[in-house]
Amino acid sequence: MKVRQGLTFDDLLLVPKHSTIKSRKAEAGDIDTSVDIGKGIRLRIPIVSANMKNVTEHRMGNLLGGMGGMPILHRFCSIEENVELFNMAKFKATACSVGVNKEDKIRAVELCLAGCNIICVDVAHGDHKLALDMVEYLAKTYQDALLIAGNVATGAGAMRLYNAGADVIKAGIGPGCHTAGTRILMSNGTYKNIEDIQPGDRVINKNGNPVTVLQSFYSGIRLVNKLRHTLFYKPTYVTPDHKHWVGDLESVSKATLQSRGYTKCLLKNTRLGHSKYKWKKLENANKACLLMPKNINFELEEYFDIKIKKRAKGNGTKKSPFKYEIDSVLEPSYNCGYIFGTFLGDGHAMQANNGKTDIGAVHWYFGKNEWKTADKLRLAIRKALKKELTITIKENIIQCSLYYKPLADYLASFGKRQEKHLPPELIVNNKTYLKGLHDGLIDSDGHIESCGRKRFTNTSPRLIELFNIVSYLITGIFPNNEKTREPSVGGLKNANIENCSPLFRASILKSGEKRLTNNHQIAKILENETTQLQALTYDIGVDCETHSFIANNAIVHNSLCSTRIETGNGVPQMTALFDVFTASCRVDEKDLEKVKQWYAQQPLGSNVGPADFKARVEMLRQKGNRKFKIIADGGLRQGGDVVKALCFSDAVMLGSILAGTDEAPGEIVTINGVPHKAYEGSSTHKTSNVEGVKALVQCKGPARNIINRIMDGVRSGLSYQGCKDLEELKKDPEFIQVTNAGLVESHPHNVIIR
Repeated sequence: MKVRQGLTFDDLLLVPKHSTIKSRKAEAGDIDTSVDIGKGIRLRIPIVSANMKNVTEHRMGNLLGGMGGMPILHRFCSIEENVELFNMAKFKATACSVGVNKEDKIRAVELCLAGCNIICVDVAHGDHKLALDMVEYLAKTYQDALLIAGNVATGAGAMRLYNAGADVIKAGIGPGCHTAGTRILMSNGTYKNIEDIQPGDRVINKNGNPVTVLQSFYSGIRLVNKLRHTLFYKPTYVTPDHKHWVGDLESVSKATLQSRGYTKCLLKNTRLGHSKYKWKKLENANKACLLMPKNINFELEEYFDIKIKKRAKGNGTKKSPFKYEIDSVLEPSYNCGYIFGTFLGDGHAMQANNGKTDIGAVHWYFGKNEWKTADKLRLAIRKALKKELTITIKENIIQCSLYYKPLADYLASFGKRQEKHLPPELIVNNKTYLKGLHDGLIDSDGHIESCGRKRFTNTSPRLIELFNIVSYLITGIFPNNEKTREPSVGGLKNANIENCSPLFRASILKSGEKRLTNNHQIAKILENETTQLQALTYDIGVDCETHSFIANNAIVHNSLCSTRIETGNGVPQMTALFDVFTASCRVDEKDLEKVKQWYAQQPLGSNVGPADFKARVEMLRQKGNRKFKIIADGGLRQGGDVVKALCFSDAVMLGSILAGTDEAPGEIVTINGVPHKAYEGSSTHKTSNVEGVKALVQCKGPARNIINRIMDGVRSGLSYQGCKDLEELKKDPEFIQVTNAGLVESHPHNVIIR
């Protein structure tokens, strides 16, 4: 296996050069941004819109075509609808995409009959026999059509597509990755959305140890699988090529698994003596179980002291400002944990103003038969705070009230309803305190079944996560999780379902230790299905030789590492572009044979000699004489990235940048007063909801403004390089590598997965 350095856009900066460009403005005409993409098709700007359902239909196509770029219409509709979309196109340089199955051959035929002369064979991994076969078929059948194919991330892969008949290669394969909203286990016992992870954060790896995040990056719009397992409350949406650390059960029969159980089956090696623990791509893990570390070394404090302050003097004026004094101190104890736990489950912090001053109180609401819980809470408050709880009966509810504004002000920071959570600084390594927290959660929003199984049910995902962590810290076992109910109004009149939340449950099994091996806890896979969901995806890189972290309570691989894999998985974008570009310039045996024939045909006595032969070969190596054109696809965010990409490509493909614009497809929805465009992945024209998952992209306004801004950056970049056109940019670009502080592939793209 070869190992070499891989580089992304943020790893490199172009070194400025001497320039004679007078003006970088488009109207000045000093800089030519046009490009010959092949087969007589010339674009005025090197911009291609991604063939994604949330990006390119006829509105985006006609806008970009009018600006001089190339739109590629998506293929996620029926053939008839695809032809109809193409017929709405007003510009010649409009491409259509096809896949690699039998239906796509028919799709290509119908599109070509409709007049389409640019076909894009689009699959996630273009260096595959199915993709090569489709390219070869189309190249032979439609010789006049411009044939685009991809994606690949190595020169070898690009050459295979070129030899099959491709005119243009799409370069760039994003590594395996997760959708926004995937929860990453942090070293402090909390979880964080993958799109919010930053370099320097600390996460847990496959061995249960804390490691530092080196990179966090956006990986593009990708097709994802839906994965459900027993140790997390919601599905994971992840690319099928993402590696998971699994217990491989391929060699175990169903009968043996049922009779012996997961743990005993995994303890025994295969017949060849190999361990059943291994890295496997998700798409190959249907006969496997997922894993969590058995022993996790969280980085937790041992202690906290929360100083509850009351107002002692003053009336809030300049002459008499408020002065506060410490009234109570909360420290880790069973009683403190119980107060917090019951508040998170059934409590409410009331803050108001009575017209004269601010007031506050804390209320707990228990069922009419939960007197033991109310009495236990009264005793805990008496011991921890030296305050008295007021208990009253209201219809079928026991209301416990503590009229103590300082505590209400503090507990308000725990959030409300489905946003309730325990602040991270309150997760400490104190078993007595944690037991009180655990019991408070169970007594308020959980129950203990007659068989001894403990269950906690809540609408707040963060409280389910908290219960998981607290249960693990106490028992050494993560509870089973599930979603028990979709959002429902429950028969309430005039209720808005948009204000309702799903219900989640965590269960501590009496037999949970049976799922423990020497080093792992087993998570049973409940569902591992392909979808047609195209989602914006993210990944992180960690400072760890195992290249691993925990996503939605399963061990996964850090997909972007320095190991070069010939198939293209995980090759950073600038490295991939350089490899593919080099292949396009390389002189192969076919080229040398042509030169030899030319040399042999020279008449005797001519002035042509060995020096001319060498010069002819060198001419073939010149970057202007390339075998195929290149479209850079992936990781682009702004004009600077585009300029870097164009050093090794002829055009760039924009996907997420254009999603959410006025011309992009999608239904407009309002979230917290901010308009977003919602879209869903589907293989049909009618949108189908995949388990309620929608990608929401904040509305961005006209696509023209974004494209113009990017092109302004391109012209500025050419000016700094002293280049009058894109071909000059490719001749001899000089880069400087930045430090690790710049190794962030992309910033979050303001995308929510719900």
